[in-house]
Amino acid sequence: SSFGSKSMRYVLSMFHPIAAKMAPQFVVTSLLCLALSEAAKSQTESVEINESGVHLLQSHAGRLPAERRQRARHVCGNAANVWLLVIDESQDIDDEKKAWMERLKDHSPICVEVMQRANKQNRSFWETKTVAVHDYLLNHDKVELAVVTDSYDVFVNPTSWDEMRDRFQQLVARTPSAGIVIATEQSCWTGKPCSEDFVHSFRDRLRPFHPGFNGFINSQWMGTREAALVMLSGMLDMSPTSKGYPVEPHPDDQKMLLDYLVAHPDKVIPDKDELIFASMARLRTPVANTTTNRELLMTGVVGMCSSSNGEPEMCGFNWKDPREWGDCKASNGSVSVIKDGMPDVTPIIFHFNGHAKTVMQKYPVDPLWEAFAGVCARLFSISADDES
Repeated sequence: SSFGSKSMRYVLSMFHPIAAKMAPQFVVTSLLCLALSEAAKSQTESVEINESGVHLLQSHAGRLPAERRQRARHVCGNAANVWLLVIDESQDIDDEKKAWMERLKDHSPICVEVMQRANKQNRSFWETKTVAVHDYLLNHDKVELAVVTDSYDVFVNPTSWDEMRDRFQQLVARTPSAGIVIATEQSCWTGKPCSEDFVHSFRDRLRPFHPGFNGFINSQWMGTREAALVMLSGMLDMSPTSKGYPVEPHPDDQKMLLDYLVAHPDKVIPDKDELIFASMARLRTPVANTTTNRELLMTGVVGMCSSSNGEPEMCGFNWKDPREWGDCKASNGSVSVIKDGMPDVTPIIFHFNGHAKTVMQKYPVDPLWEAFAGVCARLFSISADDES
């Protein structure tokens, strides 16, 4: 109809003046082709918006053409607060990994950006992840706060952004020069178990800045964009405005973080009270320095820890009483850790690092299953709405 033709010309003129002069029949055909093209794209890429308006990337972006992969990565647009996940595009995302990541997205109170990256030759995924986060923040100057975690072994307690931000501000208020809160764990890891000499030097360096902190750090963190760019560029030995990989390889992100904390102990706050982050690789029982235990160091069943007086010691699980490190309880869809003689802690982010994820997945062939069965394993399989 005349009305329909004019309306269509008006709509098209909003995009390009030449389009307004096109014949309606040609326009209809063009729009139909465009719709079919977009429908085909949606077979491999989908971005949905959840109830809180959070954009979630559902595609395997690494399998898309380069120009569409770039567009697919940046689903958060100009969001002020972002949760950044980096995944290895060479890995298959099976149903189990997908379920963990989808649950993380569902529970996140802010926009989740999933970046799929191919590792550069002779560079580790952990370095690739660090570079990806650094370059993302450099390219997105509207970001105010960023959260960086793993993708396939993280459980998020449902929470509001106000609560998460308040906990962050509570922690950084202790040290005005700090803009990063980082996860902690009991054992020391730098891509391999730490040496006794490293444990000594780490403890001596941090003690004046973080009294009462007797653990080590993990690779999950939350921070301001400005502080994160300074930290990441320092970890990579690059200037804050440089993009891409550094000249020399940096194989392990946790070692980079440990080295940065040693160099700048006033810039990072270890979350020793687990207000935001909790590690489930809770190796709290001293074990003998035997040949068997030394062989177990690389498995995560045994770690290199620090005693109450700061001395290096090997640590593991108490097989006779696994509740020594804490019990769990569920309430209103959240999980809390009960520490003997201490207040319960309900962190926002649980990291199943080391051997913990294997245990929680209830693999009966694993000896640690016996230690965790009936303690916390069942609770992490509940849905967010299950209050039982």
